Amino acid sequence: MYPDPILASRAWDIAVIGGVATAGIASVSGGGLPVKWDAAKGYGTTPGTKLVGFDLQRFQLRILYAEGINGLSSFEQRYIVDAKIRPLLETTLGGKVAVDFYHPAVSEAPINIRSVVLENWGQLEPADDTGLWVQPITLLKFSKPKVAIGKPKASKNSASKQPTAQDAADKDIAALTETLNKVAEGKTDIGFLEALGVS
Repeated sequence: MYPDPILASRAWDIAVIGGVATAGIASVSGGGLPVKWDAAKGYGTTPGTKLVGFDLQRFQLRILYAEGINGLSSFEQRYIVDAKIRPLLETTLGGKVAVDFYHPAVSEAPINIRSVVLENWGQLEPADDTGLWVQPITLLKFSKPKVAIGKPKASKNSASKQPTAQDAADKDIAALTETLNKVAEGKTDIGFLEALGVS
């Protein structure tokens, strides 16, 4: 359960990335749990909904630099973010690793973003007319891709092909021929033939 934003407001001012707490005041926006539904309309049926899956979870982390936060100057806060946070996030750019992430706005249920990769390290920009500066960072939730329906790359050999109607008919004829041969040799009784519809 996430900490109370009023009683533990300081916990909402910090994001922890790869075990390193952000300097300045961190805030998160755009997070959520985007669910994809298909509003199906079938011929001769009433409309219905079908779960398709979940969209990629993307959100923005904004770090506001202000004098005196945790006894640090805004320059020191920027230095911590540039020297520690940015290199951690840049390790994800190789496409092989993700970085642990925690902020109460998006890391608790139901959103559950606990691992991220960097999508965009934004430019440092002014925060309105306050004289303060903000570092915007766009992150994506990391999750291993799951196997989806794919296109066939090649057909199997004829030994493993699906049976056809012609194959089924050939089997029926072969079975009846075998039964008739047994009758001719006296190896079966008429009751069995009558059950097969053969007279």
